[in-house]
Amino acid sequence: MTASTETTNIISILKDNGYKMKENGTSITLKKPNSGSLASFIIFGIIGLILLGFGTYIGLHFATILCGLVFLGVPLIYDRFRYPSKIIIDTSRKEITLKSGFTVTKTYPFDDISSLEVDEAIVTSDVSPFKDGY
Repeated sequence: MTASTETTNIISILKDNGYKMKENGTSITLKKPNSGSLASFIIFGIIGLILLGFGTYIGLHFATILCGLVFLGVPLIYDRFRYPSKIIIDTSRKEITLKSGFTVTKTYPFDDISSLEVDEAIVTSDVSPFKDGY
């Protein structure tokens, strides 16, 4: 398999999973739209701030303050463990940047990348309503 065929396969896999590709001169941006992330970030932030404010207003109620800190921390922890929402491949600076949510950004030079593997989960089933026993 040639390099152009592999590139075409990777781009088609990414497009099938919701990523959009955009070329800007010497860089390629792959972006996955995720509107739920912003909404959850705002909702959890508001709930956390309300709980923190209420906990300090009552007189430093430990359980309420702890719940407020947990609600404020949920979006930040979630950002660290999900797949990148934006991938920027910059050929002029020879680096790839992975952005997950609002807080996590990792940049790798091309020299540090030895291989690129894409995991594709294909769900197949041999259950059919027309088989014997169904």
